[in-house]
Amino acid sequence: MRPTAAHSRRWGAVLAVMFCLVACGARTGRQRRADLDTAYGDAERAFSRSDTDAAVAGFVALEALGTPEALGLGAYRRAQLRLRADDLEGAVQLFERARRVGAPDRAALAELRLARLDIEAFSHETRGRARLRALVEAWPSTGAADRAVKYLALNRTPATEGDRAHDWDVALWLDAVSARTLGETVSDNAAFWSAWVRLYRLGDVGGARDALRAFVTTYGGVSALADDGAWLLAALERRQGRFDAAVSTYEAFLDLRRTAGSLLGPFRSRRLDDAAYMVGAVHFHDRGDLEAAARAFERLLAEFPTSTWRDDALWALAGTEHLRGDLAATRRALERLVAEHPDSRFTTQAQAALEGRGATLARAPGSVGTGLTDPRAPGVAL
Repeated sequence: MRPTAAHSRRWGAVLAVMFCLVACGARTGRQRRADLDTAYGDAERAFSRSDTDAAVAGFVALEALGTPEALGLGAYRRAQLRLRADDLEGAVQLFERARRVGAPDRAALAELRLARLDIEAFSHETRGRARLRALVEAWPSTGAADRAVKYLALNRTPATEGDRAHDWDVALWLDAVSARTLGETVSDNAAFWSAWVRLYRLGDVGGARDALRAFVTTYGGVSALADDGAWLLAALERRQGRFDAAVSTYEAFLDLRRTAGSLLGPFRSRRLDDAAYMVGAVHFHDRGDLEAAARAFERLLAEFPTSTWRDDALWALAGTEHLRGDLAATRRALERLVAEHPDSRFTTQAQAALEGRGATLARAPGSVGTGLTDPRAPGVAL
C-alpha cells in the first residue's frame, strides 16, 4: 500500500522531533563540556596561585556540575590541597571520594595516591603494595596502572631492601600481569619493569636479557618504553661480548623510523642518534671492523643533522679513516669538525692534527665516548 500524505506528514514530524532531540542533546553536551572547562580553569588558576579558599570554592563549583569527570576531578584536587596543608586524614577522605565517584582514570589516580600514602605516610607498606597490585588489576588501561607497576619495581623500604624473595615476587608478578593484560596499556610497562627488576635488583643478567628480547619483539615501536628497552638490551648484549647481537639491536631500533609510526607521525626517540653512534662504536672498539665503523659514523652525519653527536662522529670518522690509511678522508673529517663545530672539545686536537703539531687521534682503549684507539693496535695515533 502506498503511503498517504498524512503518513508522510506524520513521519516527517517524527523525524523532525528526533533531529531536534539529537541536536539539542549535542548542544547540551557541548555546553556541559564548556561549563566544565570554565569551572576547571578558574579553579586551577586559583590552585596555581596558592589561593586555597578560591581554589576550594572553584573545585566545589566544579563538582556541582555532577558528571563523573567533574566529581572526581574536584574531589581529587581538593585532596591535593589538603596534602598541601598537611591534613592527611582530610586528604584521604577526599581521595576516597574521588575514587568512589570519579571516572575510571581519576578513580585510579586517587587509588594510587591512597596506596602511596599507606606506604609513605602511614607505614602500612603491606596494605599499600596490595592496593597498588589491585589497582593494576582493576584499571589496567590507565596511566595510574603504568605508574603503579613502576613504583612497585623501583621503590623499596628498609623492610624490603635486599630481600631477594621480595624482588623475585615482584618480578614474577609483573610477568604475570604483562601476560594477563595483553592489549591493555599496562602490559608493556609490566614487561619492561620485570626485566629491570631482574637486572638491577636480582642480578639475573640472562633472565633480564631474555625478558628484554621478548619486550623489544612484542612492543618495539608501540611502547613508550621501546627506546629504553632496546637501549638496555643492546648494552647487555655488548657487555656480555655478543657484539653482533648488540649491533643488530641498535640497527633494529633505528629501523623503527621506517616501520613504526602512528597518526601523530613517524617514530621518534631521543635515543635514535645515540644508537646510530653506538653502531659505529661497537664496530670500531669491539668488532675491529673499520669499514663498517666508517659507514656508521657517515650515516649519523647524513641522517641526523641536528644531533649533539655530530662532533663525536666526525672525530671518530677521522680516527677510523686514519687507521684505514685514507689520509685524504681523515683530513676531510677533521676540516669539517673544525669548521662546523668550533666549540667542540675535539676542535683543538683536530686543528693541531691538521697543522702537524703532533696531536693524536687515539684515546685510552675502551673509552667509547671519545676513544679512538684501534682495537688491534692500541695507541696508534695520527
